[in-house]
Amino acid sequence: MASCPNKSHPDWQALVNQVGEYTAMAMYRKNGGNIPNVIRDLKLSAKAQTGSPVQEGISNQQWINALKRLKAYNSKMGTAHRLNNSQLRKSTAEMSVRYGKETLEELLRPIDLKNFTVNSRGDKIPANLTFFGPADRSGNYNFPGQNRNRFEARIEPKNPLVLNMTEVWTVERLQDIISQGHDAIVVTDAIGEKVTETIPLDKSIIKIDSPTSTMYTYQVIENWNSALYKSDPVANNKTEQLDLFTDMLQIFPEEEIDSRIGRHNIPNHIKLEQSLQSFLQAIGVDVETVKGITDANGNPISAIAKANMLNRVIEVVEGKQGLDTLPEEAAHFFVRLLKVNNHPLYDSMKKEIRDYAVFEEVKEQYDEVYDSNVDALEEEAIGKLISKVLISQVTGEEIPEKVSRAKRWFDKVLAYLRKLVGRPSENPYKAAAMSIMNRDLNELKINTSLVDSNIGSTEFYALEDENVKLDVEKVADTLNEFENTNERFSTKKNVPLEDLEGQAEFAKWMVAEEGLVERYWDNVLNKVVANRATDRAGSIFVRRQGLEKAKEINSNRDNEIKRTGGTALHSTMERLMQLVMYKHGNRASILKDSGVSEEIFKRLEKSVKGIVKSSREQQAKIDPNGIFHIRPEQIVHDSDGKKGVTSQDTAGSIDLVVLYSDNSTDIYDYKFVTPKSDFVTGFGKGTKIVLNPFGIKMDGYHMQLSTYKDILKRKYGISKVRKSRIIPFHVEYKAKKIDGIYRLTNEIVNVQTASENEFLKQIPVANELFGDAGIDKLIKKFSARRNKLNKERKKLKANPERYEQLTSEITSLDSAVQNLRVGGGIGELFVAAAGKMQLLDRKSGVEQEFLDDGSINPDFMTWAELNDMTESFNLYSGIVGGITNLLRDLKTSDPAEFNKLNNLRRKYGPSIESAVQVLKDMQTQRIATDALDRGIQDATRASREIGTMGGLFNTASEFEHPIFRVAWSLIEQSQVNTMKDLNKLEKEIESQVTSLKEWSETNGMSLMDAYRSMINPETGNLTPMYTAEFWDILKEARSSKNIEWMKNHYQKKEGYQEQFDKWKERRFKKIEEDYADIYEEDQNGDRVRTESGSFVVIKDREKTRENMKQTWLSTHDLSRNSAWLNTRAYLHLEMKPEMQGQYHSEKYKYILANQPLLDFYTMYQEKNKEFSERTGHHIAGNFVANLRIDSVDAIAQGRTKETLKAALDGLKIHSNESDEINGVRNPVTGELEPQIPLLYLNPLQDSKGDVDNSMKNIDLARSLYLMGKTAFNYEQKNAVEDQILSLHDFLLDHESLLTDWKGEVKYDASGELATKESDASAIDIFKRLYINQGLYGQNVQGKDWAMGSFSGKKVLLGAKSLFGAKVLGLAVIPAVAAWGAGRLALNAVAKKGTFFTSKMSSNATKMFIKQDDTYNFLVNHFEIHQDNKSYRVANSLSTGLLAKTVSMDTLFLGFRKADEWNENNILVAMSQNYGVDAEGMPKRLEFLPEGSLSIKELGDIAAENAKEDKTFDMKLSEKGFIKFRGIARAVAGDIKGQTSSEDGNAANTYLLGNLAMQFKNWMPRIIRERVGGFKYRSATDTYEQGRYKVVSDEFWQEESAQKILMGALTTALKLSADAVTFGLAHKMSPDIKTTEKLFQKYKQENIDNPDIQQMDLKEFTDMRRGQLRAAASELRSLLGLFAATLILSLKGDDDEEMYKKTWATRQLYNSIRRTRTELGFTSNPGDWASTITRSSIPLSGLISDTIKALHNTGDVFMEDISGVEDKRDKTGRFYYTGPFIPGFKQLRRFFEATEQDKRAYQQ
Repeated sequence: MASCPNKSHPDWQALVNQVGEYTAMAMYRKNGGNIPNVIRDLKLSAKAQTGSPVQEGISNQQWINALKRLKAYNSKMGTAHRLNNSQLRKSTAEMSVRYGKETLEELLRPIDLKNFTVNSRGDKIPANLTFFGPADRSGNYNFPGQNRNRFEARIEPKNPLVLNMTEVWTVERLQDIISQGHDAIVVTDAIGEKVTETIPLDKSIIKIDSPTSTMYTYQVIENWNSALYKSDPVANNKTEQLDLFTDMLQIFPEEEIDSRIGRHNIPNHIKLEQSLQSFLQAIGVDVETVKGITDANGNPISAIAKANMLNRVIEVVEGKQGLDTLPEEAAHFFVRLLKVNNHPLYDSMKKEIRDYAVFEEVKEQYDEVYDSNVDALEEEAIGKLISKVLISQVTGEEIPEKVSRAKRWFDKVLAYLRKLVGRPSENPYKAAAMSIMNRDLNELKINTSLVDSNIGSTEFYALEDENVKLDVEKVADTLNEFENTNERFSTKKNVPLEDLEGQAEFAKWMVAEEGLVERYWDNVLNKVVANRATDRAGSIFVRRQGLEKAKEINSNRDNEIKRTGGTALHSTMERLMQLVMYKHGNRASILKDSGVSEEIFKRLEKSVKGIVKSSREQQAKIDPNGIFHIRPEQIVHDSDGKKGVTSQDTAGSIDLVVLYSDNSTDIYDYKFVTPKSDFVTGFGKGTKIVLNPFGIKMDGYHMQLSTYKDILKRKYGISKVRKSRIIPFHVEYKAKKIDGIYRLTNEIVNVQTASENEFLKQIPVANELFGDAGIDKLIKKFSARRNKLNKERKKLKANPERYEQLTSEITSLDSAVQNLRVGGGIGELFVAAAGKMQLLDRKSGVEQEFLDDGSINPDFMTWAELNDMTESFNLYSGIVGGITNLLRDLKTSDPAEFNKLNNLRRKYGPSIESAVQVLKDMQTQRIATDALDRGIQDATRASREIGTMGGLFNTASEFEHPIFRVAWSLIEQSQVNTMKDLNKLEKEIESQVTSLKEWSETNGMSLMDAYRSMINPETGNLTPMYTAEFWDILKEARSSKNIEWMKNHYQKKEGYQEQFDKWKERRFKKIEEDYADIYEEDQNGDRVRTESGSFVVIKDREKTRENMKQTWLSTHDLSRNSAWLNTRAYLHLEMKPEMQGQYHSEKYKYILANQPLLDFYTMYQEKNKEFSERTGHHIAGNFVANLRIDSVDAIAQGRTKETLKAALDGLKIHSNESDEINGVRNPVTGELEPQIPLLYLNPLQDSKGDVDNSMKNIDLARSLYLMGKTAFNYEQKNAVEDQILSLHDFLLDHESLLTDWKGEVKYDASGELATKESDASAIDIFKRLYINQGLYGQNVQGKDWAMGSFSGKKVLLGAKSLFGAKVLGLAVIPAVAAWGAGRLALNAVAKKGTFFTSKMSSNATKMFIKQDDTYNFLVNHFEIHQDNKSYRVANSLSTGLLAKTVSMDTLFLGFRKADEWNENNILVAMSQNYGVDAEGMPKRLEFLPEGSLSIKELGDIAAENAKEDKTFDMKLSEKGFIKFRGIARAVAGDIKGQTSSEDGNAANTYLLGNLAMQFKNWMPRIIRERVGGFKYRSATDTYEQGRYKVVSDEFWQEESAQKILMGALTTALKLSADAVTFGLAHKMSPDIKTTEKLFQKYKQENIDNPDIQQMDLKEFTDMRRGQLRAAASELRSLLGLFAATLILSLKGDDDEEMYKKTWATRQLYNSIRRTRTELGFTSNPGDWASTITRSSIPLSGLISDTIKALHNTGDVFMEDISGVEDKRDKTGRFYYTGPFIPGFKQLRRFFEATEQDKRAYQQ
């Protein structure tokens, strides 16, 4: 007999108090006659209990052992106790945690910025960057996962960079941060209170804690499961019966339960829940009922359940559990079991989950909850999917096709459920369930013990609005909110605009009538709501038109009528919806008040009924028993706003909100439009839309409904916006002739809906998706393509043909996207693809660009067309895979549609994939052919990886990668063409300026006064030719269709008919192409015929073609009145001369009266017209470039008050202005865009974003020249853009050869060259140099940032420029030294004899001294100067001396002249060594037939002809000219080492690199010329190797160290003998044996390079000989310089060095010494080290100089006050302050103004 417990024992009393005596006794017996006490029974130390006054921790292993004992204890006792732990030794707030796959050793390795990965955006991310998260917070950086190690550490930074937001930590960003001295990045939350992320930059600050050193305290969470021991309760009602079953299943046999309750009364979901309880208990997971759910940080969240992995518990909110709650949370543990066991089922689920709509739903609802953690989102979605399967198994509900596929993942596991529900009962029930569950899990080979598994700390939530019961409450809440909002807010039309300034985000772009605007009024707070939901969209229109133009349009009488009509129709639609949906109102009354006919009213009524019907169908899909609500004219309000989407304090009225039972919505906005004549045919009631009129409005629609969508989700708790659509209506008003002019009346004669016209279908906007992952992906792709083309179209209003082509393509894409969003639209896409394939079939084999008669071959695909076609088929190729899920659903839901789409997929799928490959092959072939034409062999071959050093410091012209060479050839070609156009423009402007200047001086005015007489002071543009009244009359004539007035005042332009006929032919041919009928084809690609012999047509588009043609004719055919009235009539019409005078403005009349003014004005107009035609952008004839004035311009133009403003404005961020640092900015968003820059078009703005014409530069000649520069550059870059982008696309899929650390190719196991898919470094460099910089003008790349209102980039680069001017401005000695070093280096190159000889160089020098005509002609003809001269020319065209002379160019005049003299000498010397071959290409005379004329001799003839204004063909082709100029530039660059603005390197495209390379840009090329490896150089068509490398190779090839040493000594003696004796005693020549050995070695090492494989031994020998002699020449020069300094350093009788005696000797010594340093930089280790180790960022010297200046000024000030002079201070007044004036320091030093300057010769 069992013993009795000690009932007075405190443990017994505590147990009885908790569970009652009956249960306590049962537990006592189960515990072997011992009173249960969890702490004692588990052998836990009481001192280790959390909260114990004396704390003793337990170790990590002790904790694990305690968990194991607890598991056994719970199993024995039937209890569910839990243990929680917390760290004892340290506060979790002080600790940081990381879960990573690296080892501890790898974790602590220093950050390697050279070893990086490249993400999808092209960012370089260091491979071993380490992130830590706080220990008390779960998240991305302390998320335990599979195969991850846990690291606990204290991060102890000394100088962290603290930010309140994270970013992409790229290599360049981290370099910048580290250079500032920061040793860590600490990211906090938005308010700076909590640390969310720590990134150690110095790994020594990571203080790792060993896991074994961590001690824990514990807390017991008791759960006695007392219900297991209770006596049989009595059930009183149905609810209690269900609860009773839940308890009784634990202890009674099922047959006994049957007798108590009745089997038929036990619902399946209760059985399921019990099964799941058994499963959870089997794996050690408890289920608890709680009052509320908190997140990982302890913050309350709106959820009904949580799966807490760390504590192995499911928490469910009391009273809120739904049918799917427990299955879903249990599924999360099941999935995690699979994951930690590396089970293949988990991999399968994870791989396929994104194919299900549930994933997109989870992503939308849970993205913020899980911090965008993709793994967590995927697991959440998997859990939901499993939950659906579980429920279907016990409810017998039909499983949707998508879910049934998921079911197959779990068949093995779910078998037990089917058995459980339908099998005979077993006793005990719990044991049976456990047995079945464990058996099934064992089959899967899963470790069922969660206690022994590290399953992570993730928490999964069931958010509250997932529960159906809660949805009902939510909907009720939402309806109440809607009602309250409508009651709270009303409209107020007379709000003064000035009252909104500073409150309304878009106040500056609001169109106010008499200063008043319409706003919403808050009746509760009794105040105006500052913003309307439509403001953001409206601002686009105003910014595009300009505020004044927008006001004019808004006040137009016809537009007022349209607004009034639209308001009335909105009211009618609102009342109709109330009638149809809720039976409110009277139809007859609504009809009467509407003012429209019965026919029109029926159309509106039908539209409303259609909306109600589709809403009812949607509700049936959600819940057939649910109720939906429709809210017309629903006001919404948001006080907080969301940046970029919704302004703070915004209200708006949604035309229609449909609220479904799951608290999701549809939103609709009615648009009643009367399109322009461009989009319609017919007149009045018979008007019909024939072209999509909504394209230009889409941005506004998107913004407006995005705002509504955002407010509904954030402020009204809407779970999901299913549809966000525009419902368009076409409205026509009756026109009546009033005073001879047609005016609109208020009478509506026609309203058309989607039933009458396909262009009036609902338009999905605001990123509405279809709901199928595959279809939605297609929507995003098509939308991206559409947006890209739309951006291009916006630029091309002056290029009507391309504009119309893009419009057609955009219309097709709009239709595709609309069909996809509304109903899948796949069939239409397949048909469209078939049409494209027909076009491709015709054009794919055409290689002839021009026909025999010289005209363009219409079937030849240009690069632009090839890219467009490729992008189109890349889109279409996504259809085949994208519709997999859709087909699966349709197979059961709509078999007919399934068969239709499946047949289309089978038919066209392979053809589409084949087309993609055909286009790739065409691209590859076109690249190879074009490259060969440029002299580049086998351009599409696999090329070597690009190394880090070469990648950063090679200029764009120096890369030998064949694709890079093609790209540079294109860029160089565009630069040369731009240069030629600019030279021509310069002469034209100079001629006009000269005449105008003479006239102005004769009339007693300045040239600036003459300019002002032609300028409109309000706009800064030229004064208009006609008065403002004329344009009003013209506009009135068009709007009133006054054809008589138009024909009286205008006439056809000369040549119109011929131009029209050609254009018509091209346009109609293009329409026939784009909208050709689509025919059925058989398997062979032949068209299928009917029995009658005609072709089977899939889609007949004859009607579309005819509409397109008629619309085009209505716009351009002047035999039709519509073309005269069209806004684009300016293309074909000009005003009759006899009608012009009556409309001339007064200022223009003054211009007409003065011929020089008229000539200049006319020239300006013609040039603007030329710029417009060449760029395709609309540039008005009187336009003056929006060139921002700088401080020098302000002074020169007499605008002294604006001087400071101009200086500061140049450093500010102007969101709508593009510039030469960043490139193109979007004028609306302010973001940088990948576009070719066309500068100065956008209006100038102040820091507030207001237009500020006062800052416009009105120096007309200068502005015109710079406008020409950007226009010509745009035209030329635009001509090559598509080809360069094709090259980039080719690189993305282009194989590259693997190389070792020396850059040599690797071989695979089969002996073939080893390759990899692509070279990320090559792709990055290509994009930086040839696209971003070469095409788009982004010279310093990376994001800009704000420093207040200033641009961070502009400030730093401006400071860099200032520092350069401060250090070297007006330098004399450094400039002389630069010339001297360059001249001596030139002599060394001459000794090579490759490009020119010493004699040729000497002849060139003589020609320069004589200022020979040929010399000047060649210099001006080829213009090889490495700097960009365009700004110098622009300054020379300025009106005043100050603007001409005060510039950076003047400050560095000495350096520029030194470079020019040397470069010109090189050019003229080379012209004596090169001639022209039969192809017009430059060749060295030694390779041309004897007697061939040199380029210099051809120049002699050309120079003589130029004297008589005659031209002479120098026989060089365009390619030949570019090639010779390129060779000369390359040779010059090697000599002086400088990069140019036209030919930069990648290092300078990084801001940090740009700053670091100041004063060092000359180094890379100088170093390569001395120590570079062997290579073929395409720029010069020569083989090259560094001269020092050639010298070392002479002895380094020996096999023994002794021979190498002897060889080195011998070579040194030979080299010295050549240098000292000027080649008389010995002339350097390569060793024949060594040369032959190296020849074979280099050919073998470059087996992949066809240019090197063609090299012969003579070429290789000549190269080595030349470099050896160049080395001797350089050594000779260095020895001479050294001797000169030695002589000057000799001491005289007074024991003072000679050079110190006089100013002249000191300057001579300084010049020689500096020349020696520059020339001998690479040969003198001391010079090398001092240059390399000089301040990494020279700009930092500006800070130290500022500190010195402040100290010096302070010392002087104190001396002045005290009257005591500090004798120790040798520096004078302003010694450090003066040098901040550019040029001051160098001039003071040159003239030795102070004693310190006399001693500066050593500096």
